Amino acid sequence: MTHAVAIALLLAAILTETQPMQVQDAESAAVVQAGSGKEDPLSVLASEGRWEDLVDLASERLSRDENDALSLYWNARAEIQRGLPLIGGRAFARDLGRTMLRRAEEQLARVTENPADATSDARNWAAYARYLREDDESLPADLEAWFGESGRGYAAFLRGLIARNQGDAEGARSWLARAVASNPERGDFEVELATELGRAGRTDEAVVAWNAAVSGGLPLPALLAALLEILPGPENSAQRLTLLDSLVVDDTTRRDGLLAWYRSWSLEQLGRPAEGAAALDAATDYRTPELERAHASLLVGLGRRSEAAEHLRTAAEEGDAQALSDLVSLGDWYATNHAWDEALAVYDDSLRIEPRDERAAMNRALAMAQSGRSLDAWLELADRMPGRADILNNAALQLQGWRRDSEARAMLESAALLPGGQDAAQNLADMLLNSYPADPSRALALIEGLNDDAVRDWALYLRHVAHRSNSR
Repeated sequence: MTHAVAIALLLAAILTETQPMQVQDAESAAVVQAGSGKEDPLSVLASEGRWEDLVDLASERLSRDENDALSLYWNARAEIQRGLPLIGGRAFARDLGRTMLRRAEEQLARVTENPADATSDARNWAAYARYLREDDESLPADLEAWFGESGRGYAAFLRGLIARNQGDAEGARSWLARAVASNPERGDFEVELATELGRAGRTDEAVVAWNAAVSGGLPLPALLAALLEILPGPENSAQRLTLLDSLVVDDTTRRDGLLAWYRSWSLEQLGRPAEGAAALDAATDYRTPELERAHASLLVGLGRRSEAAEHLRTAAEEGDAQALSDLVSLGDWYATNHAWDEALAVYDDSLRIEPRDERAAMNRALAMAQSGRSLDAWLELADRMPGRADILNNAALQLQGWRRDSEARAMLESAALLPGGQDAAQNLADMLLNSYPADPSRALALIEGLNDDAVRDWALYLRHVAHRSNSR
Protein backbone atom coordinates (compact mmCIF):
# COMPACT_ATOMS: atom_id res chain seq x y z
CA MET A 1 0.00 0.00 0.00
CA THR A 2 1.32 3.45 -0.87
CA HIS A 3 2.25 6.10 1.66
CA ALA A 4 -0.63 8.24 0.39
CA VAL A 5 -3.14 5.44 1.06
CA ALA A 6 -1.65 4.87 4.51
CA ILE A 7 -2.08 8.55 5.31
CA ALA A 8 -5.67 8.46 4.09
CA LEU A 9 -6.36 5.51 6.37
CA LEU A 10 -4.75 7.29 9.29
CA LEU A 11 -6.97 10.28 8.73
CA ALA A 12 -10.00 8.04 8.65
CA ALA A 13 -8.82 6.29 11.80
CA ILE A 14 -8.37 9.52 13.74
CA LEU A 15 -11.58 11.11 12.62
CA THR A 16 -13.88 8.22 13.35
CA GLU A 17 -12.72 6.46 16.49
CA THR A 18 -15.74 7.62 18.49
CA GLN A 19 -18.26 6.27 15.95
CA PRO A 20 -18.30 3.62 13.21
CA MET A 21 -17.30 5.02 9.83
CA GLN A 22 -20.67 4.39 8.22
CA VAL A 23 -22.23 6.72 10.81
CA GLN A 24 -19.71 9.56 10.80
CA ASP A 25 -18.03 10.47 7.52
CA ALA A 26 -14.40 11.64 7.76
CA GLU A 27 -14.67 15.38 7.13
CA SER A 28 -18.35 16.00 6.52
CA ALA A 29 -19.92 15.77 9.97
CA ALA A 30 -20.32 19.23 11.52
CA VAL A 31 -19.86 19.24 15.29
CA VAL A 32 -22.64 20.78 17.35
CA GLN A 33 -21.69 23.37 19.93
CA ALA A 34 -22.32 21.95 23.38
CA GLY A 35 -25.71 23.02 24.65
CA SER A 36 -26.42 25.44 21.78
CA GLY A 37 -27.99 23.17 19.18
CA LYS A 38 -25.97 25.02 16.52
CA GLU A 39 -23.16 23.77 14.36
CA ASP A 40 -19.79 25.11 15.42
CA PRO A 41 -18.55 27.46 12.64
CA LEU A 42 -15.03 26.03 12.79
CA SER A 43 -16.33 22.53 12.18
CA VAL A 44 -18.40 23.79 9.26
CA LEU A 45 -15.35 25.41 7.69
CA ALA A 46 -13.38 22.19 8.13
CA SER A 47 -16.12 20.12 6.50
CA GLU A 48 -15.96 22.49 3.52
CA GLY A 49 -12.16 22.30 3.33
CA ARG A 50 -11.81 26.05 3.98
CA TRP A 51 -8.73 25.74 6.15
CA GLU A 52 -7.40 29.27 5.64
CA ASP A 53 -10.73 30.77 6.68
CA LEU A 54 -10.76 28.39 9.62
CA VAL A 55 -7.33 29.62 10.78
CA ASP A 56 -8.49 33.24 10.57
CA LEU A 57 -11.59 32.54 12.65
CA ALA A 58 -9.76 30.37 15.20
CA SER A 59 -7.05 33.01 15.61
CA GLU A 60 -9.67 35.70 16.13
CA ARG A 61 -11.41 33.60 18.80
CA LEU A 62 -8.10 32.75 20.52
CA SER A 63 -7.23 36.44 20.70
CA ARG A 64 -10.30 36.82 22.91
CA ASP A 65 -9.83 33.58 24.86
CA GLU A 66 -6.46 31.84 24.58
CA ASN A 67 -7.90 28.70 26.19
CA ASP A 68 -10.83 28.25 23.79
CA ALA A 69 -10.60 24.45 23.39
CA LEU A 70 -12.45 24.20 20.10
CA SER A 71 -10.33 26.96 18.54
CA LEU A 72 -7.10 25.31 19.73
CA TYR A 73 -8.30 21.96 18.41
CA TRP A 74 -9.35 23.17 14.97
CA ASN A 75 -6.33 25.43 14.57
CA ALA A 76 -4.13 22.38 15.26
CA ARG A 77 -6.12 20.37 12.75
CA ALA A 78 -5.48 23.08 10.16
CA GLU A 79 -1.74 23.02 10.94
CA ILE A 80 -1.70 19.26 10.33
CA GLN A 81 -3.67 19.67 7.13
CA ARG A 82 -1.24 22.30 5.85
CA GLY A 83 1.80 20.32 6.97
CA LEU A 84 0.81 17.10 5.19
CA PRO A 85 1.87 18.15 1.65
CA LEU A 86 5.20 19.44 2.95
CA ILE A 87 6.57 16.47 4.87
CA GLY A 88 7.20 14.44 1.72
CA GLY A 89 9.05 17.25 -0.03
CA ARG A 90 12.60 18.57 -0.05
CA ALA A 91 14.55 19.38 3.11
CA PHE A 92 13.26 22.93 3.56
CA ALA A 93 9.63 21.95 2.95
CA ARG A 94 9.99 18.94 5.23
CA ASP A 95 11.40 21.09 8.04
CA LEU A 96 8.59 23.60 7.60
CA GLY A 97 6.03 20.80 7.73
CA ARG A 98 7.55 19.40 10.91
CA THR A 99 7.40 22.85 12.50
CA MET A 100 3.69 23.00 11.72
CA LEU A 101 3.18 19.54 13.19
CA ARG A 102 5.02 20.47 16.40
CA ARG A 103 2.86 23.57 16.71
CA ALA A 104 -0.23 21.38 16.28
CA GLU A 105 1.02 19.05 19.05
CA GLU A 106 1.51 21.99 21.42
CA GLN A 107 -1.99 23.27 20.79
CA LEU A 108 -3.57 19.83 21.14
CA ALA A 109 -1.71 19.29 24.43
CA ARG A 110 -3.68 22.21 25.83
CA VAL A 111 -7.00 20.60 24.86
CA THR A 112 -8.82 18.39 27.32
CA GLU A 113 -10.77 15.72 25.49
CA ASN A 114 -14.51 16.30 25.78
CA PRO A 115 -16.82 13.51 24.52
CA ALA A 116 -19.52 16.12 23.84
CA ASP A 117 -17.65 17.94 21.06
CA ALA A 118 -14.99 17.61 18.41
CA THR A 119 -12.16 17.51 20.93
CA SER A 120 -12.96 13.90 21.90
CA ASP A 121 -10.15 12.70 19.60
CA ALA A 122 -7.58 15.41 20.40
CA ARG A 123 -5.06 12.89 21.75
CA ASN A 124 -5.37 10.86 18.56
CA TRP A 125 -4.54 13.89 16.47
CA ALA A 126 -1.59 14.78 18.67
CA ALA A 127 -0.19 11.27 18.29
CA TYR A 128 -0.80 11.42 14.55
CA ALA A 129 1.14 14.68 14.26
CA ARG A 130 4.05 13.07 16.13
CA TYR A 131 3.87 10.04 13.83
CA LEU A 132 3.98 12.20 10.71
CA ARG A 133 7.13 13.98 11.86
CA GLU A 134 9.05 10.67 11.70
CA ASP A 135 11.68 12.05 14.07
CA ASP A 136 10.09 11.35 17.45
CA GLU A 137 12.04 8.43 18.93
CA SER A 138 9.95 8.42 22.11
CA LEU A 139 6.63 7.93 20.31
CA PRO A 140 6.64 4.08 20.21
CA ALA A 141 7.14 3.84 24.00
CA ASP A 142 4.51 6.52 24.62
CA LEU A 143 1.99 4.67 22.44
CA GLU A 144 2.64 1.41 24.26
CA ALA A 145 2.14 3.13 27.61
CA TRP A 146 -1.03 4.82 26.35
CA PHE A 147 -2.44 1.51 25.18
CA GLY A 148 -1.48 -0.14 28.46
CA GLU A 149 -3.24 2.46 30.56
CA SER A 150 -6.37 2.89 28.44
CA GLY A 151 -6.63 0.07 25.90
CA ARG A 152 -7.13 2.77 23.27
CA GLY A 153 -7.27 1.04 19.91
CA TYR A 154 -5.79 3.98 18.05
CA ALA A 155 -2.61 3.82 20.15
CA ALA A 156 -2.11 0.18 19.14
CA PHE A 157 -2.98 1.03 15.53
CA LEU A 158 -0.32 3.73 15.29
CA ARG A 159 2.19 1.51 17.07
CA GLY A 160 1.54 -1.18 14.46
CA LEU A 161 2.17 1.25 11.61
CA ILE A 162 5.45 2.33 13.19
CA ALA A 163 6.51 -1.31 13.49
CA ARG A 164 5.70 -1.78 9.79
CA ASN A 165 7.75 1.27 8.84
CA GLN A 166 10.67 -0.15 10.83
CA GLY A 167 10.49 -3.47 8.99
CA ASP A 168 9.13 -5.35 12.01
CA ALA A 169 6.38 -7.35 10.30
CA GLU A 170 5.65 -9.55 13.30
CA GLY A 171 5.38 -6.52 15.58
CA ALA A 172 3.10 -4.80 13.09
CA ARG A 173 0.74 -7.78 12.99
CA SER A 174 0.75 -8.06 16.77
CA TRP A 175 -0.08 -4.42 17.42
CA LEU A 176 -2.66 -4.22 14.64
CA ALA A 177 -4.36 -7.32 16.03
CA ARG A 178 -4.60 -5.57 19.40
CA ALA A 179 -6.08 -2.51 17.71
CA VAL A 180 -8.73 -4.69 16.06
CA ALA A 181 -9.48 -6.49 19.33
CA SER A 182 -10.00 -3.14 21.05
CA ASN A 183 -12.20 -1.75 18.27
CA PRO A 184 -13.61 -4.66 16.23
CA GLU A 185 -16.02 -2.33 14.43
CA ARG A 186 -13.19 -0.35 12.87
CA GLY A 187 -12.79 -1.25 9.22
CA ASP A 188 -9.62 0.82 8.91
CA PHE A 189 -7.90 -1.22 11.62
CA GLU A 190 -9.07 -4.45 10.02
CA VAL A 191 -7.81 -3.54 6.55
CA GLU A 192 -4.31 -2.74 7.80
CA LEU A 193 -4.21 -6.04 9.66
CA ALA A 194 -5.45 -7.81 6.52
CA THR A 195 -2.63 -6.21 4.53
CA GLU A 196 0.02 -7.39 6.99
CA LEU A 197 -1.41 -10.91 7.10
CA GLY A 198 -1.46 -11.02 3.31
CA ARG A 199 2.18 -9.98 3.11
CA ALA A 200 3.03 -12.77 5.52
CA GLY A 201 1.32 -15.31 3.25
CA ARG A 202 -1.48 -15.94 5.76
CA THR A 203 -4.08 -15.53 3.04
CA ASP A 204 -7.07 -17.17 4.72
CA GLU A 205 -6.70 -15.00 7.83
CA ALA A 206 -6.15 -11.95 5.66
CA VAL A 207 -9.37 -12.57 3.75
CA VAL A 208 -11.30 -12.90 7.03
CA ALA A 209 -9.89 -9.55 8.18
CA TRP A 210 -10.61 -7.98 4.79
CA ASN A 211 -14.25 -9.11 4.92
CA ALA A 212 -14.49 -7.57 8.39
CA ALA A 213 -13.13 -4.33 6.93
CA VAL A 214 -15.88 -4.42 4.30
CA SER A 215 -18.46 -4.75 7.06
CA GLY A 216 -16.81 -1.77 8.77
CA GLY A 217 -17.80 0.49 5.92
CA LEU A 218 -14.30 1.35 4.71
CA PRO A 219 -14.16 3.34 1.43
CA LEU A 220 -13.62 1.32 -1.74
CA PRO A 221 -10.13 2.64 -2.63
CA ALA A 222 -8.66 1.40 0.66
CA LEU A 223 -10.41 -1.96 0.37
CA LEU A 224 -9.20 -2.46 -3.19
CA ALA A 225 -5.61 -1.49 -2.39
CA ALA A 226 -5.57 -3.97 0.50
CA LEU A 227 -7.06 -6.74 -1.63
CA LEU A 228 -4.23 -6.33 -4.11
CA GLU A 229 -1.75 -6.87 -1.27
CA ILE A 230 -3.61 -9.97 -0.09
CA LEU A 231 -4.18 -11.58 -3.50
CA PRO A 232 -1.64 -10.01 -5.85
CA GLY A 233 -0.77 -12.50 -8.59
CA PRO A 234 -2.55 -14.06 -11.57
CA GLU A 235 -2.82 -17.29 -9.60
CA ASN A 236 -5.11 -15.42 -7.16
CA SER A 237 -7.32 -13.86 -9.82
CA ALA A 238 -10.31 -16.17 -9.35
CA GLN A 239 -10.47 -15.68 -5.58
CA ARG A 240 -9.81 -11.96 -6.00
CA LEU A 241 -12.66 -11.67 -8.50
CA THR A 242 -15.05 -13.44 -6.14
CA LEU A 243 -14.27 -10.92 -3.41
CA LEU A 244 -14.51 -8.01 -5.83
CA ASP A 245 -17.87 -9.22 -7.09
CA SER A 246 -19.11 -9.25 -3.49
CA LEU A 247 -18.62 -5.47 -3.47
CA VAL A 248 -20.99 -4.97 -6.41
CA VAL A 249 -24.17 -4.60 -4.41
CA ASP A 250 -26.12 -1.94 -6.32
CA ASP A 251 -26.05 0.35 -9.37
CA THR A 252 -23.76 2.80 -7.56
CA THR A 253 -21.02 0.22 -7.03
CA ARG A 254 -21.57 -1.18 -10.52
CA ARG A 255 -20.85 2.29 -11.94
CA ASP A 256 -17.73 2.81 -9.81
CA GLY A 257 -14.77 3.10 -12.18
CA LEU A 258 -12.07 1.95 -9.75
CA LEU A 259 -13.97 -1.18 -8.73
CA ALA A 260 -14.71 -1.98 -12.39
CA TRP A 261 -11.02 -1.55 -13.22
CA TYR A 262 -9.99 -4.11 -10.58
CA ARG A 263 -12.68 -6.50 -11.78
CA SER A 264 -11.75 -6.12 -15.44
CA TRP A 265 -8.09 -6.74 -14.65
CA SER A 266 -8.96 -9.94 -12.81
CA LEU A 267 -11.25 -11.06 -15.63
CA GLU A 268 -8.52 -10.41 -18.16
CA GLN A 269 -6.10 -12.55 -16.11
CA LEU A 270 -8.70 -15.32 -16.20
CA GLY A 271 -8.84 -15.15 -20.00
CA ARG A 272 -12.20 -13.37 -20.04
CA PRO A 273 -11.32 -9.99 -21.57
CA ALA A 274 -14.74 -9.42 -23.14
CA GLU A 275 -16.35 -9.58 -19.68
CA GLY A 276 -13.65 -7.25 -18.40
CA ALA A 277 -14.49 -4.76 -21.13
CA ALA A 278 -18.17 -5.05 -20.28
CA ALA A 279 -17.41 -4.21 -16.64
CA LEU A 280 -15.56 -1.07 -17.72
CA ASP A 281 -18.27 -0.18 -20.24
CA ALA A 282 -20.77 -0.06 -17.39
CA ALA A 283 -18.54 2.10 -15.18
CA THR A 284 -19.51 5.73 -15.64
CA ASP A 285 -18.35 7.18 -12.31
CA TYR A 286 -14.87 8.18 -11.10
CA ARG A 287 -13.23 7.63 -14.47
CA THR A 288 -9.63 8.83 -14.46
CA PRO A 289 -7.23 9.18 -17.42
CA GLU A 290 -5.42 6.07 -16.17
CA LEU A 291 -8.67 4.12 -16.24
CA GLU A 292 -9.46 5.42 -19.73
CA ARG A 293 -6.08 4.18 -20.95
CA ALA A 294 -6.59 0.77 -19.34
CA HIS A 295 -10.04 0.54 -20.92
CA ALA A 296 -8.59 1.47 -24.32
CA SER A 297 -5.84 -1.14 -24.01
CA LEU A 298 -8.39 -3.84 -23.28
CA LEU A 299 -10.54 -2.76 -26.22
CA VAL A 300 -7.55 -2.77 -28.58
CA GLY A 301 -6.87 -6.36 -27.56
CA LEU A 302 -10.44 -7.18 -28.51
CA GLY A 303 -10.10 -5.45 -31.87
CA ARG A 304 -12.49 -2.64 -30.85
CA ARG A 305 -10.11 0.13 -31.89
CA SER A 306 -12.62 2.81 -32.73
CA GLU A 307 -14.02 2.58 -29.20
CA ALA A 308 -10.49 2.55 -27.80
CA ALA A 309 -9.79 5.78 -29.67
CA GLU A 310 -12.76 7.44 -27.95
CA HIS A 311 -11.41 6.61 -24.50
CA LEU A 312 -7.90 7.77 -25.43
CA ARG A 313 -9.33 11.03 -26.76
CA THR A 314 -11.16 11.58 -23.48
CA ALA A 315 -7.99 11.07 -21.43
CA ALA A 316 -5.82 13.10 -23.80
CA GLU A 317 -8.27 16.00 -23.66
CA GLU A 318 -7.79 15.98 -19.89
CA GLY A 319 -4.07 16.54 -20.43
CA ASP A 320 -2.82 12.95 -20.11
CA ALA A 321 0.38 12.80 -22.20
CA GLN A 322 0.53 8.99 -22.28
CA ALA A 323 -3.03 8.81 -23.61
CA LEU A 324 -2.09 11.24 -26.40
CA SER A 325 0.94 9.11 -27.28
CA ASP A 326 -1.25 5.97 -27.28
CA LEU A 327 -3.76 7.74 -29.53
CA VAL A 328 -1.04 8.59 -32.07
CA SER A 329 0.18 4.98 -31.89
CA LEU A 330 -3.35 3.84 -32.71
CA GLY A 331 -3.25 6.11 -35.75
CA ASP A 332 0.07 4.50 -36.70
CA TRP A 333 -1.55 1.05 -36.52
CA TYR A 334 -4.30 2.17 -38.87
CA ALA A 335 -1.74 3.67 -41.27
CA THR A 336 0.42 0.53 -41.21
CA ASN A 337 -2.66 -1.46 -42.18
CA HIS A 338 -3.60 1.07 -44.91
CA ALA A 339 -6.79 2.12 -43.12
CA TRP A 340 -6.08 5.66 -44.24
CA ASP A 341 -9.38 7.33 -43.34
CA GLU A 342 -9.22 6.00 -39.78
CA ALA A 343 -5.55 6.90 -39.45
CA LEU A 344 -6.08 10.46 -40.62
CA ALA A 345 -9.08 10.92 -38.32
CA VAL A 346 -6.97 9.83 -35.33
CA TYR A 347 -4.05 12.06 -36.33
CA ASP A 348 -6.42 15.00 -36.79
CA ASP A 349 -7.88 14.43 -33.33
CA SER A 350 -4.40 14.20 -31.84
CA LEU A 351 -3.37 17.48 -33.43
CA ARG A 352 -6.58 19.15 -32.36
CA ILE A 353 -5.75 18.19 -28.77
CA GLU A 354 -2.05 19.07 -29.09
CA PRO A 355 -1.13 21.00 -32.25
CA ARG A 356 2.59 20.78 -31.39
CA ASP A 357 2.74 16.98 -31.43
CA GLU A 358 5.44 16.34 -34.04
CA ARG A 359 4.92 12.59 -34.33
CA ALA A 360 1.25 13.06 -35.12
CA ALA A 361 2.04 15.83 -37.61
CA MET A 362 4.75 13.89 -39.44
CA ASN A 363 2.83 10.62 -39.51
CA ARG A 364 -0.26 12.42 -40.74
CA ALA A 365 1.81 13.95 -43.55
CA LEU A 366 3.22 10.51 -44.34
CA ALA A 367 -0.26 8.97 -44.41
CA MET A 368 -1.51 11.74 -46.70
CA ALA A 369 1.36 11.09 -49.12
CA GLN A 370 1.32 7.29 -49.03
CA SER A 371 -2.42 7.14 -49.52
CA GLY A 372 -2.06 9.24 -52.68
CA ARG A 373 -4.05 12.13 -51.30
CA SER A 374 -1.65 15.06 -51.14
CA LEU A 375 1.84 16.31 -50.35
CA ASP A 376 0.46 19.50 -48.88
CA ALA A 377 0.96 18.34 -45.29
CA TRP A 378 4.67 17.69 -45.89
CA LEU A 379 5.11 21.04 -47.62
CA GLU A 380 3.34 22.80 -44.74
CA LEU A 381 5.66 21.09 -42.24
CA ALA A 382 8.73 22.06 -44.28
CA ASP A 383 7.56 25.69 -44.42
CA ARG A 384 6.78 25.74 -40.72
CA MET A 385 10.11 24.20 -39.65
CA PRO A 386 12.71 25.24 -42.26
CA GLY A 387 15.55 24.72 -39.78
CA ARG A 388 14.77 21.04 -39.19
CA ALA A 389 16.96 18.83 -41.40
CA ASP A 390 14.93 15.71 -40.59
CA ILE A 391 11.64 17.35 -41.64
CA LEU A 392 13.10 18.64 -44.89
CA ASN A 393 14.75 15.29 -45.62
CA ASN A 394 11.53 13.33 -45.10
CA ALA A 395 9.51 15.83 -47.12
CA ALA A 396 12.04 15.59 -49.95
CA LEU A 397 11.79 11.80 -50.04
CA GLN A 398 8.02 12.06 -50.39
CA LEU A 399 8.38 14.63 -53.18
CA GLN A 400 10.82 12.31 -54.89
CA GLY A 401 8.33 9.44 -54.60
CA TRP A 402 5.78 11.61 -56.40
CA ARG A 403 8.41 12.30 -59.14
CA ARG A 404 8.77 15.94 -58.17
CA ASP A 405 12.54 15.62 -58.35
CA SER A 406 13.50 19.26 -58.77
CA GLU A 407 11.60 20.26 -55.62
CA ALA A 408 13.02 17.26 -53.78
CA ARG A 409 16.58 18.16 -54.75
CA ALA A 410 16.17 21.77 -53.66
CA MET A 411 14.87 20.63 -50.29
CA LEU A 412 17.73 18.13 -49.82
CA GLU A 413 20.25 20.83 -50.74
CA SER A 414 18.86 23.00 -47.95
CA ALA A 415 18.67 20.15 -45.44
CA ALA A 416 22.24 18.97 -46.10
CA LEU A 417 23.56 22.33 -44.89
CA LEU A 418 21.70 22.20 -41.57
CA PRO A 419 22.82 20.63 -38.28
CA GLY A 420 21.86 16.94 -38.35
CA GLY A 421 21.74 16.97 -42.15
CA GLN A 422 23.75 13.77 -42.73
CA ASP A 423 20.76 11.77 -43.93
CA ALA A 424 19.87 14.54 -46.33
CA ALA A 425 23.46 14.70 -47.63
CA GLN A 426 23.48 10.95 -48.25
CA ASN A 427 20.10 11.06 -49.99
CA LEU A 428 21.23 14.00 -52.10
CA ALA A 429 24.35 12.05 -53.13
CA ASP A 430 22.16 9.12 -54.12
CA MET A 431 19.96 11.45 -56.21
CA LEU A 432 23.00 13.00 -57.93
CA LEU A 433 24.36 9.58 -58.87
CA ASN A 434 21.02 8.48 -60.32
CA SER A 435 20.08 11.68 -62.13
CA TYR A 436 20.81 12.52 -65.75
CA PRO A 437 23.40 13.70 -66.21
CA ALA A 438 24.96 12.17 -63.08
CA ASP A 439 27.26 14.26 -60.90
CA PRO A 440 29.64 11.73 -59.24
CA SER A 441 32.17 14.36 -58.14
CA ARG A 442 29.60 16.33 -56.15
CA ALA A 443 28.12 13.08 -54.79
CA LEU A 444 31.57 11.90 -53.65
CA ALA A 445 32.22 15.23 -51.92
CA LEU A 446 28.94 14.90 -50.02
CA ILE A 447 29.74 11.35 -48.96
CA GLU A 448 33.28 12.22 -47.89
CA GLY A 449 31.82 15.00 -45.76
CA LEU A 450 29.78 12.60 -43.62
CA ASN A 451 31.03 12.09 -40.08
CA ASP A 452 33.27 9.06 -39.65
CA ASP A 453 31.49 8.07 -36.45
CA ALA A 454 28.34 7.18 -38.36
CA VAL A 455 28.47 3.67 -39.87
CA ARG A 456 26.52 4.09 -43.12
CA ASP A 457 26.48 0.99 -45.29
CA TRP A 458 24.57 2.78 -48.03
CA ALA A 459 27.09 5.63 -47.96
CA LEU A 460 29.93 3.14 -48.44
CA TYR A 461 28.10 1.72 -51.44
CA LEU A 462 27.50 5.20 -52.86
CA ARG A 463 31.21 6.02 -52.41
CA HIS A 464 32.05 2.91 -54.40
CA VAL A 465 29.61 3.93 -57.19
CA ALA A 466 30.95 7.48 -57.25
CA HIS A 467 34.58 6.31 -57.52
CA ARG A 468 33.68 3.96 -60.38
CA SER A 469 31.81 6.73 -62.20
CA ASN A 470 34.74 9.15 -61.82
CA SER A 471 37.20 6.59 -63.15
CA ARG A 472 35.40 6.19 -66.46
